[in-house]
Amino acid sequence: MFITRHKTGLSLAVVLLAASTGVMTRRAAASGPGQGGHQHEATNPYRDRKGAALSAIESPRRLKPAARDPNRLWCGEHGVYEDECFICHPELDNRKTGATDDDHAGHDHGAAEGDQGLWCNEHRIAELECGICQPQLAGRLAPGDSLKVRLPSLASAAKAGIRTGRPRLSDMTASIKVFCEVRYNQNRLARVTPLARGVIHSVHADLGDSVEEGELLVEIASSEVADAKRDLLVAIVKERVQRLAYERERRLVEKEISAARNFQQAEAEFLMAQLTVSSARQRLINLGFTAGEVRDVEETKSSSSLVHVHAPFNGTLVERKAVVGEAAVPGTPLFTLADLDVMWLN
Repeated sequence: MFITRHKTGLSLAVVLLAASTGVMTRRAAASGPGQGGHQHEATNPYRDRKGAALSAIESPRRLKPAARDPNRLWCGEHGVYEDECFICHPELDNRKTGATDDDHAGHDHGAAEGDQGLWCNEHRIAELECGICQPQLAGRLAPGDSLKVRLPSLASAAKAGIRTGRPRLSDMTASIKVFCEVRYNQNRLARVTPLARGVIHSVHADLGDSVEEGELLVEIASSEVADAKRDLLVAIVKERVQRLAYERERRLVEKEISAARNFQQAEAEFLMAQLTVSSARQRLINLGFTAGEVRDVEETKSSSSLVHVHAPFNGTLVERKAVVGEAAVPGTPLFTLADLDVMWLN
């Protein structure tokens, strides 16, 4: 199994290296397959097989972590540097003493592997790559570097629920599981309210309906609307009368029949009539009429008290309070309209 460091931290990717029939105890006193049939003395493991004191070390050096050389691996079990631990690495014994006696004939203590550095006999991989014996190296891995962990058998990964695979390019889909509350998109939520006081005359939509922008929802009978329509129609008539008076005075002035003062007065009255018409139109728009509905009022000369309430955008009616015969007050919602295409999680 590889322990690989990425730029964002440490991640674990598993690769089975080889199967073994059991888990070997690292640096045991008894001989093991990775130690070529050695037996280490239980009384003082830091003496050679002939009983002579080793020149390098007589006993474990208990250095404090701050005093250790960060560039040398440390054997935490025996308290020495790995390149001085003859129990974990018996091949160092041969190099140190130059022993060539028959006791070691035919044994392989990792000389070939030692060409690449110290060899972990327990897990049968290079010490610099052993993630079990040297877990402290994981924090110093560069992006792309890795450590290895040998599992007891081929079935170990499957029993642990670990799956392996080759890396490949794909679209990253970030996901997260949290407890949250689903709410409407506040940027696409509307409380549909009337802009004029009145009484609800008819309701054209119901709870759960999907509506489109501009669709009629409610009709309200309002005396305020009737007064606004009447004022517009009266203003239009006065504007026409003032236009005729203005044009007559202009012709008389051109023929030098009428005084200029009369023309100026007719012109001012005509401009005032135009402003009155514009103000009456704007009043209807402020009460919820569209520009098209205002033109219809002017063409049909209708002074009906009905005002229409429309959907401001496409969506679904998620709340209804409109009932025929109830009073409609500006600011009191008749419907709640929401766009359900996008929701918020809080």
